[in-house]
Amino acid sequence: MDITHLPQPRARVVTKLHRASWDKVCLPKGLGGVGFRDGKNWNKALMAKFLWALANKQDSLWVKWINSIYLKGRDIWSFPKTQDTSWYFKKLLKLRDSTDEAKLRQAVKGTKLKAKVFYNLLVKKPKVQYSKGIWDNLLLPKHRFVYWQIINTQLLTRDFLSKFLPLQSTLCPVCDSEEESHEHIFYRCIFTKRVQLEVNSWLGNYSWPSSNIDLSYRCDFKKHDLRNRLMNMVTAAVYYQIWANRNCCFFDVTCASPKSISLEVRNIVQLRVSSKGPFKRSHGNSYLLNVIKNW
Repeated sequence: MDITHLPQPRARVVTKLHRASWDKVCLPKGLGGVGFRDGKNWNKALMAKFLWALANKQDSLWVKWINSIYLKGRDIWSFPKTQDTSWYFKKLLKLRDSTDEAKLRQAVKGTKLKAKVFYNLLVKKPKVQYSKGIWDNLLLPKHRFVYWQIINTQLLTRDFLSKFLPLQSTLCPVCDSEEESHEHIFYRCIFTKRVQLEVNSWLGNYSWPSSNIDLSYRCDFKKHDLRNRLMNMVTAAVYYQIWANRNCCFFDVTCASPKSISLEVRNIVQLRVSSKGPFKRSHGNSYLLNVIKNW
């Protein structure tokens, strides 16, 4: 066989770029992530259920079998490692050495250990103030994800892409007057301001966020009432439509008008609110729902 004709390794071609790291995406939503689960830590959380069952001496056939084969009346926390233990039981002992009974108890509800709670305990990150607004179920799911990308500056804007790819222009494809960045698209672009004016024509005199810091502060609801949730929903819907329109301008060379985007947002909000009820009965909520119905 002629080795000169062996297939040569192909050069790796990058077809997709992602700004968010896998570690960031795997954080719980309350800690700034998307809520995906890291396989290694999730496996530990599931194994912790077995560790708790042994520590709590639960009445199950598996616990009785482990006790008769290995523990023989001894406590799991003081059981020594031996060479003849099975691979799986060695994994349990390794997890035991990296945690303690107090940490397990933090994840216990009733008599059962909750794997999700223990998983969150494994992640040592501070809570973020914006998670309540970003992941509010009043928002459409696709709006939530883009909203999360905006507040974490994770969208593939031209100022970021120009660092890796040769672009003919880094100007905003919508207004063509300034370099495209998160701050420009959502807070400074002339087109965005026109959309916001159109939305205010039916929403009222709403003061829009001026930066990501301002947006993050507004998503931290001091009062989780329908009015705050509604304003947050409109903001997310407008930002989603602005980003979608930007993509149409770039890829399809067809841009929507501020008026059409405003009407689309209004329809989305009306349909979403009507589908997510009933809401808490109060005079204020009844008034808001009647206003939304008559937009």
